[in-house]
Amino acid sequence: MTRPIKKARVTRRRKYYGGGKKKGGTTLKKVGGIPYDVLSGPPKGPNEYATWTAALRSLIHHDLNYDNLFIAKNTEGEKITLGQWKEIIQAHAIPKGSDIEKIKKYDLGGGDQDKIKKLIEKKEKGGNQDFNVEQEMEGIKKQDFLSQEGTLITGGTEENRLINLNKFINEGFLNKKSYALIPKMETKLTAISYYDKACELLDHHPQFKTLCLIPVGSTDAHIITYTKNEGEEVSVGEEVSVEYETYCEFATAKDPAGIPIPIQLEKCDKYIFAGSGPFYIDTPNGWTKRHNKYLKKDEIWKTLNIGWEDMTPDEWKEKGRPEEDNYTIVLNPAGQDISRTNFENNKDMVNNYFGRPYWEHGVMVNDKNKKVKDFKTLLEKIKPDDIIFRHYENADRYKTNHIIKIPNIFDQNDGYIPVDTSESMPKLGGKLSRRRKTDKKKNKRVTKKSRKSRKSGK
Repeated sequence: MTRPIKKARVTRRRKYYGGGKKKGGTTLKKVGGIPYDVLSGPPKGPNEYATWTAALRSLIHHDLNYDNLFIAKNTEGEKITLGQWKEIIQAHAIPKGSDIEKIKKYDLGGGDQDKIKKLIEKKEKGGNQDFNVEQEMEGIKKQDFLSQEGTLITGGTEENRLINLNKFINEGFLNKKSYALIPKMETKLTAISYYDKACELLDHHPQFKTLCLIPVGSTDAHIITYTKNEGEEVSVGEEVSVEYETYCEFATAKDPAGIPIPIQLEKCDKYIFAGSGPFYIDTPNGWTKRHNKYLKKDEIWKTLNIGWEDMTPDEWKEKGRPEEDNYTIVLNPAGQDISRTNFENNKDMVNNYFGRPYWEHGVMVNDKNKKVKDFKTLLEKIKPDDIIFRHYENADRYKTNHIIKIPNIFDQNDGYIPVDTSESMPKLGGKLSRRRKTDKKKNKRVTKKSRKSRKSGK
């Protein structure tokens, strides 16, 4: 039988932690580093959805105040802080609970930008006559861009982001209070989003010393390396350090001399693909699951289509017979890709896989994906050439949880000045540190001493 909480205890907790109901209620607010009453429940495990929006959500409600971070720029190129952005979206995202989808709706990525650009072309060709922006925007999934304040443009260099931002606003496809997310800030936020999971992988696998996260977008790639720090000199909270590099428009990026910019990687113990990457590549486990799913779909289709044996492949296609993804392993030189089926059926090839010098990175690529060409470009640009993804997997975008640890990744250029907001956290139902309670007691002692001093005339 659960022992009831005494009213006196409830009162004390309410005093220290800001929890409980008014007028004698007995329900306590949850105590912790993140106000779970604002978010959507306690974490069930580390966040595995590698995306900047997940980190932005956590920074909004963290114990430390990150409001002075420069996260974006306006049409004039002026920096916008996290605090300013929070004020803009306050009425929509924060009070209702800033789950990942609520923050994600402010992300205007390269795919949606391409759709808007096509609409602008259509508008210009028609001479702006009888062109209803709201009606035309119905084909875009995130239709709130027209009215919502706080939209953040991503994709491409900072210069190109600002160009697109101004164009979309001037053409009437974006609210005037829309901004361009700073590319390096996007990389840092993405690094934060996977930090908890990276720490768990490095901790649970002693043989792993380094872990590389590779989020790939429609135009950008982010290379983020997590390194396990060992030794007596390592301070608490710095057991895992983070290094990062941003590659804007990786498929076409060139240096001032016109030479394509390579994507530099370190040899790591494990690689994690994220962003669009999981749509391009597959892992052995992922392949098995996908293959079994395809077989079940195909069996159902055969049951529904009597006489399918006498149909031609074209008739199968017309009748909607499921097609299995065609994953191939990328070889060097180009044009020597081998299908996964042929690869797995060739025992000699499988046995010699890891020892072959001509395998380019060893990644299974889905040839039926329309954007796979760009992803192959990324693989071709990876240097040094002898890096092979012997151990790789995809980040799981469906395992979205609250972020607990924030690495030491921001600097003064980001506008970061650490400010402890623990004094105000009780108002949100957050954790009150033991240090603060001690300080309160000290203050009381000082007060008593002062009273005695006044009585004695000292």
